Amino acid sequence: MRTFNLINNVDQILGVLKLDLNLQNIHDISLEMIEKLDYFELLELFPAFYINENFKKIIHLIDSEGYYNIIDNSLEKIKETEKSLSIVHFIAYLIGLKFKAISFECHPPLFDDFIEIIDNKIIKHKAKLNTELNDNFSIKDSFGLFFIHDKEVALNIFTKFVISKLKKYDFDTLAIELIMSKDVIFHKIGINHIPNFDHSNYKDVSLLKNDDQLFIEKHELSKILREKEYFNADYPLSEYTEKDLLNTNTHFSNFNSFQNEFIEFLNREIGNRAYYNKINIGEIFIDNICNKIPKYDIYSLIHAKYILLIDIINHDKLKNRFIAFFIYQYEVDNLTGITNILPALLSKYFDIENLNKNTIESYFKRPSKRPISLIKEIEYFYKYYQNLDKQS
Repeated sequence: MRTFNLINNVDQILGVLKLDLNLQNIHDISLEMIEKLDYFELLELFPAFYINENFKKIIHLIDSEGYYNIIDNSLEKIKETEKSLSIVHFIAYLIGLKFKAISFECHPPLFDDFIEIIDNKIIKHKAKLNTELNDNFSIKDSFGLFFIHDKEVALNIFTKFVISKLKKYDFDTLAIELIMSKDVIFHKIGINHIPNFDHSNYKDVSLLKNDDQLFIEKHELSKILREKEYFNADYPLSEYTEKDLLNTNTHFSNFNSFQNEFIEFLNREIGNRAYYNKINIGEIFIDNICNKIPKYDIYSLIHAKYILLIDIINHDKLKNRFIAFFIYQYEVDNLTGITNILPALLSKYFDIENLNKNTIESYFKRPSKRPISLIKEIEYFYKYYQNLDKQS
C-alpha cells in the first residue's frame, strides 16, 4: 500500500526555499503566499527571513496590501470558527490565538495591526458575555465567569452555580461534565489561567501571565472539582429562581437609593454589627433577595441572615421596624409590585414561625390589619424622612 505525506503550506514553502529559484519563481511564490497563507503560517515561516536569501527576496516583494490580504485569510478562518463556538469558548480561542502569536520571536510586518484586530474582537465579545452570563448560563460556559469577575467574586458565583445544579444532578455526573468543560476551555486558551479583563486593560500582554496570582488557575479549578465537600454548604433562598426574587429593574423605582436607605437603617439600629468583612449586611441581604446567584460568598450570605435574625427579627420592636421599613418604602412608591413576592421572600428567608407570609402580606394589602406597634413604626419612618427633607 502506498503511503502519502500530506504537506501543509508552511512545509511546502520551506521545501521550495531550498531550491535554486529565479526571479519569476520568487514572484510566483510571493503571489501564492498572499493568496493562500494565513498570518500564523507567515509567523511560522518568518524566521527563514534571517537565514534564507530566497525568502528574504519574497518578503521584500509583498507590500502592505499583500500583508493585509494574509491577515484577511486568518480572519476568514476565525470567522468560520466563531460559528461553532459559544461566546465563552470563542473568547478563550481568541486569547489562545493572541498567546500563540506573541510566542513567536520573529514578527512579520503588520504584526501589531494583527494583534490589535484580535484584541478588538476579544473586548467586543467580552461585552456580549457580560450580558449573556448575567443570569442563565450552561455548565460548559460557567468558566466564563472568570473572564468577567475578579477571582474571588467569580469563584463565589461559580460555587453557587454548582450548588444550584446539584439539585438536578448527582455530584459525580456534574463533576465529570465540569472537568470536561474545564479541559476544553483551557485547551482553547492555551495558558494555565483564565484572565479577568475589561476595557482598561484588555490589550495588556501581562494578562497572559499570572505573576501576581490574580487569576484562577487550572490546577485550582481541578482541585475544587475533586472536592465534593466544597459544594455541600447551602445559603438562604438557594432554591429560588428569578421569578421568586425581587427584580432590581421592575420592583424598585431607584434601586441604589433604596439599598442605601436600607444600609443606613441597619447602621442606625445595630451599628458595627451591621458589618461583615467591612461590607454592610444590608447590601448582602439585598443581593440575596434579588439575585438567583448572589455575588457574595456563602459564608457572608449565612452570616448576614444570622445577624438579621439575632439582632433584629428576634426583637419584637426591631422586627416591626424592619417590616415597617419595607411598608414605608412601598407606600412612598420606592417599591412597586411587591405585595405578594416580598412577604413570601421574607418568610422563606428567615424561616421562623412568627414571620408568616400571609400575615406580612396582610400588612401590605390591608392596613386595618396592622397592629398598633407596627403602625407606630411606620409613622416613625414618615417622621424620620420628613425631618431629613427639612434638614436638606
